[in-house]
Order: sequence, then C-alpha cells, then structure tokens
Amino acid sequence: VEWDITSHQHAEINLYRNDVNNLIDRKGRSYQYQNLDQVVLQGVEVGWQGNLGELFSFTLDYTYLDAYDENSGYWLSYQPAHKLDWNLSYISEFGLTVYSSGQYVSKRVTPHPESELLPQYYLVNLKISQKLFMRFYPFVEIKNVFDKNYEEEKGFPAPGRAYIMGTKIVF
Repeated sequence: VEWDITSHQHAEINLYRNDVNNLIDRKGRSYQYQNLDQVVLQGVEVGWQGNLGELFSFTLDYTYLDAYDENSGYWLSYQPAHKLDWNLSYISEFGLTVYSSGQYVSKRVTPHPESELLPQYYLVNLKISQKLFMRFYPFVEIKNVFDKNYEEEKGFPAPGRAYIMGTKIVF
C-alpha cells in the first residue's frame, strides 16, 4: 500500500510471506552451505520518505521479520526481528551536502544447538561533500561515528570507527 502524504512526502507499507522450499543457507561464515527443507519468511516493511523544506530530505524504513525453519521450529540464524534504517540529507544551494545515516538491528540468534543471542546495535554514519567545477565532489566520511563494538556474526567483530576521504568524479 502506498500513500502520498503530501506532494513532498510518501509512505508505503508491505506485508509479505514467503514459504521457501530448499533454502540454501549456512549457519555462519565458518560453516558449509546446506539446504533447509521448509522455511517461512514473513513480516512487514514500512517506509516514509520526503523533503523537509527545500534543502532537507529524509528516509525512514522499518522491517519486522519472522524467519524460521518449519521443520525444527528454530529461528533462522542472524536474522533480526526488528531493523530500522534512516537517512537525513542537507543539500545547500552552493553544492555542500551533509548526509547522515543510521541503522538499528535487534538481537539475533546464533546457530542451533549452541544458540545464544547477539546483542542489538545501533550505528550512525556521517558524510560531507562539496561540489566543485560541476564534476568533482571531494568528501569526508565517518563510518560508525560512535565507534560501536558489534558483531553481525558471532566471532566476527565488525570494524570500529573509520575515516574516509576521497573525490567522486562525475562524467
């Protein structure tokens, strides 16, 4: 279902259910792939995007996921029940862009039989760029601004804060 809230804002909601036979999956990076006979992936996705005045734009996306193996009843490994993504952009009249994004990921279960819950985490990223000479966009970016320690999979810590500088060239 989609809805144009105003001429500058749009929302949508999607409900889904997938009954999957022979899903190819693995318990983690150090495991071999295997077929899961009967898997259910169902949930809801809600999105909202738009402009706040002439210089700001945003997106906000939420996903609820219920993902389990029908034969065993176990929740699929590393699949969060809740996920929230957001973006906020400012684009000035003189070509300066400030872009911020974030992501919340709820607790996830590790593979059975040693199942445990990995903690939830929240990340924030920031990027600033300036348009020069119609084609050049030098930028500075900080990923994981708050230097959050987290694991997407058990035993594989994600990188901490990272600083990136570069130039995008548009042809």
